[in-house]
Amino acid sequence: MRTSLSGNALFDWDVTSGESYCNFEGVSCNIQGYVEKIDMTGWSVSGHFPAGICSYLPELHILRLGHNHLYGDFLHSIINCSLLEELNMSSLYLRGTLPDFSPLKSLRVLDMSYNFFTGDFPMSVTNLSDLEMLNFNENVELNLWQLPENTSKLTKLKSMILMTCMLYGPIPASIGNMTSLIDLELSGNYLTGQIPAEIGFLKNLQQLELYYNYYLSGSVPEELGNLTELVDMDISVNKLTGKVPESICRLPKLEVLQLYNNSLSGEIPSAIANLTTLRILSIYDNSFTGEVPQNLGRLSPMIVLDLSENRLSGPLPAEVCNRGKLIYFLALDNMFSGVLPDGYTKCNTLLRFRVSHNRLEGPIPGGLLALPHVSIIDLSYNNFSGSIATTTGTARNLTELFLQSNKISGLLPPEISGAINLVKIDVSNNLLSGPVPFQIGFLTKLNLLMLQGNMLNSSIPNSISMLKSLNVLDLSNNKLTGNVPESLSVLLPNSINFSNNRLSGPIPLSLIKGGLLESFSGNPGLCVPVSVSSDQGFPICSQT
Repeated sequence: MRTSLSGNALFDWDVTSGESYCNFEGVSCNIQGYVEKIDMTGWSVSGHFPAGICSYLPELHILRLGHNHLYGDFLHSIINCSLLEELNMSSLYLRGTLPDFSPLKSLRVLDMSYNFFTGDFPMSVTNLSDLEMLNFNENVELNLWQLPENTSKLTKLKSMILMTCMLYGPIPASIGNMTSLIDLELSGNYLTGQIPAEIGFLKNLQQLELYYNYYLSGSVPEELGNLTELVDMDISVNKLTGKVPESICRLPKLEVLQLYNNSLSGEIPSAIANLTTLRILSIYDNSFTGEVPQNLGRLSPMIVLDLSENRLSGPLPAEVCNRGKLIYFLALDNMFSGVLPDGYTKCNTLLRFRVSHNRLEGPIPGGLLALPHVSIIDLSYNNFSGSIATTTGTARNLTELFLQSNKISGLLPPEISGAINLVKIDVSNNLLSGPVPFQIGFLTKLNLLMLQGNMLNSSIPNSISMLKSLNVLDLSNNKLTGNVPESLSVLLPNSINFSNNRLSGPIPLSLIKGGLLESFSGNPGLCVPVSVSSDQGFPICSQT
């Protein structure tokens, strides 16, 4: 083995020194001096792995080869290691067919994840009665196969990970007999039919992953509420319908509940607000209605809350930041109304806050726009009023600010230039007035600046030409006056729109040659140099 493999981790495998191989890194021997364990996990060794290893290592119990760069036709010979209890070949990206595993009657752990095996799935694994862990995650070149009823013979199995491995058809009801299961992951396949109620018999189950099967249908079984050890349930991206059983929302250890991208309806059970362990709740892209329990988050350490793309109404839940851990709050595309709760200004851990396309109103709390870690704030398409707080300039991690299509008035505060990492600003279609602040030019990372549809009434500041990363600039439909700065030519060939303002004087020739003449329409005071054809809709500038 040493002569056919290479890698820095094998440096101390010096077979010429006379030192016992039992002392080699990753090798363990029994008291008789026979090798019983080889663990080369993550060594990044490469080369041809010998096919006849079992004839040299008759007492081998554990073979871990994961995360290396091995090749050769050695897999079919490994089944001759009849005493093997653990075989891990994860992330070798091997090709070829899989063997009959039946001879490995002592096998407890079989991990063949992240490979490119072809042909049929080895149904022989159902004969391995001592198996405790089975993992074929990410084997996308296998033939389509169905989970057989006799899988339930594996009564000692604690972890069954069969994600993204071409599994199709129904989940057999007999799976409910596998009561040792702690981890059941069947996501990313082509499973059909209903989620069997018999899964509710898996009294030890802590993790249930059935997401991205697309065709699982019917209602969510009430019996899943019997899984009192459950910590993580994800049944997203399917065709599930009906209401969420209240029994699930009472599970005492539940930390993660993900139901997004289904056709679930009804109200969110109020019992969910009484959970003390819930960290992640993601139910976006369903048809939930009614109000969100107002005390959601009061007792639980919420990290992610995504309520987006439903038909939820009433006020936003006021206590989601109560435990001081919230990172993502997403509630866009609903019918929420009322004001933003004052408590949101204390969400100091928040990274993303998106509540666009609702019916929210009232002023935007200045503290929300000044949160220390927030990266994205999206309040667009609501009925917010009042002004943009000057404290926005202290949001040093803010990269995207979307306030468009509200009723925000007052000035665009010059202090916004303090938010030095801003990449996108959209405050279009509001009631802003006053000047475009010269300080906007200090935001050198900006690639999108949308100020159109307001009542801004200054000249265009020359400082905009300092925005070398700008791709989109729209100042249209305002009351801007004065000349068009020649310096703006440095922004070419980007999207620029100054239409429907009160600009005057000549349009710089460089911008005309850049194909931007249409961007100045609706400014009666603008003209073009004599060298430009007058059929462009602009008068020729006076020569005096």
